[in-house]
Amino acid sequence: MFRFGHFGNEASVESIAQWAGMSAGTVVNATRRVMVAFLALHDDVIHWPTARMKEEAKEWVEAATCAEWRNGWIFVDGTLIPLAEKPAYHGEAYFDRKSNYSLNVQLITLPNLRIIDYRQHLLGPGEWIWADSAYPIEAWCVIPYKKPHNRDPANKTFNFWVSHVRIRSEHAVDHLKGRLQSLRGLRQQILDEQSHRRALEWVRTCLVIHTLIHIIEEGDVDSEWEEELIQQVT
Repeated sequence: MFRFGHFGNEASVESIAQWAGMSAGTVVNATRRVMVAFLALHDDVIHWPTARMKEEAKEWVEAATCAEWRNGWIFVDGTLIPLAEKPAYHGEAYFDRKSNYSLNVQLITLPNLRIIDYRQHLLGPGEWIWADSAYPIEAWCVIPYKKPHNRDPANKTFNFWVSHVRIRSEHAVDHLKGRLQSLRGLRQQILDEQSHRRALEWVRTCLVIHTLIHIIEEGDVDSEWEEELIQQVT
């Protein structure tokens, strides 16, 4: 767990082995066991919202904007997970717009910052996703007006209110990386397809841990389920 919450030299296998008083191999094996345990909880933790969660999200959007925008209760934001070194496996494919090597993760969140998915999901009739200008304009995707249309006064007002609600997706990303700081600089060598999958599993494990903490802190878990989760992890 220490490895997931830190980055840089402090999160290296050798540094943690010295801190914990164990061999580097034990640190790697223990990390793998933790990943297996939390990934087993994936579908119980990260899932499309219940009817109650969905209604609460719609109420938040309505309070922040207007009733006509209630169907825009989902937020999407892409974030880059920087890699500590260039992958040996199709290295140039990881080169991002910021001239770093990274993994690209798309998070789908609620206004309360809870992560509900990181893949595309089918929406209900008339529903849409709030996104930034990097996404295309679609019937299911609402983004701010781009230049030169953003100079129109009415469009400026529209952009203001879109940014007013969409900022929650950026807060969700910041919250995730603030808690699981290994996502600020992933120390995973990508040498082949298998190690690429392990890097993805690391990211997915962080998403599960973060969302599980969010659920518990929000008090959105009954005692029986909490005990069951503890038993599965331990």
